[in-house]
Amino acid sequence: MTFKKYPKIERLGDDDNREILLYGEDTLVIEEKIDGGNGSFWIDDKTEQIHEGSRNRNLTLEEDEKTFLKQRLWLRKKLQQVKPNKDYVYYIEWMQKHTISYTNIPEVIGLDIRLKHQANAEGFGMFLGMDAREQEFKRLGIESVPTAWRGKVQELKKMNVTDLIPKSKYYSGKAEGIVIKNYCRKHPRGNYQLYAKIVTDEFKENNKAVFGGVRSKNTDTQKIIGEFATDARIRKQIHRLTIEEGKKLDKKLMQLLPTYVIKDILREEFANIYENYKFIDFKDMRSKVPRICFRVLNEEIEKQK
Repeated sequence: MTFKKYPKIERLGDDDNREILLYGEDTLVIEEKIDGGNGSFWIDDKTEQIHEGSRNRNLTLEEDEKTFLKQRLWLRKKLQQVKPNKDYVYYIEWMQKHTISYTNIPEVIGLDIRLKHQANAEGFGMFLGMDAREQEFKRLGIESVPTAWRGKVQELKKMNVTDLIPKSKYYSGKAEGIVIKNYCRKHPRGNYQLYAKIVTDEFKENNKAVFGGVRSKNTDTQKIIGEFATDARIRKQIHRLTIEEGKKLDKKLMQLLPTYVIKDILREEFANIYENYKFIDFKDMRSKVPRICFRVLNEEIEKQK
């Protein structure tokens, strides 16, 4: 099987999910957004070996026995007792500590299950619906991501969707956010599926780090950096580079880290920036963001010593 990573879930309102709330009779599932490391597992069609993946890599094929090792050992023990379905790709969250300090969390949480062999025009099978997915993860002994709400689009439109962001099941604070899933958007060209996310205000980038002369100038660019180039965002990009892409946690990450952070800001926050700011000085951004990245990277390196 060709490696297929889990789809990128954009903020609600992005062009990728603009139809998710368009049709009132569509059924939606809203789930707690989990802060872990995205991954997957499946049975190889030829060898019948169970493969394990991070978001971007086939860890089994690369013979990587370090990434998510504790969580993978837990999974392997589970799968000795019951065999996965060879027609499925199981998408999961490896619950290695990331940004949130969960206090009551399983090693692996089930996110979605996708058909391998009933591919659409883009080469991807459909995801199982919520009930079938939960039943299959239960069969394997894997906990499914918590459901916060389920109902019709027309019902949701009468509510304040941010009110559905729940208290986390796994620690004493509010969930990082929610993921909205429309598993069966009916269309003349065939059914398709749409996902969107909403992140809680507490997790929106709201950094107060000092950047030298940034505050005194108070330009739009500095405001954007102050609002969005946060420690949490930088740590997530460090996590992406080291866990998902297999880079070593050292100062050489600075060759990539600032670019990853800036691109993530522009991708995730473009609508917000477009509505609230008039000008971005990219030269200024490229000179300021690396300073913050360097500080956070050093903190992460020190933690590993």
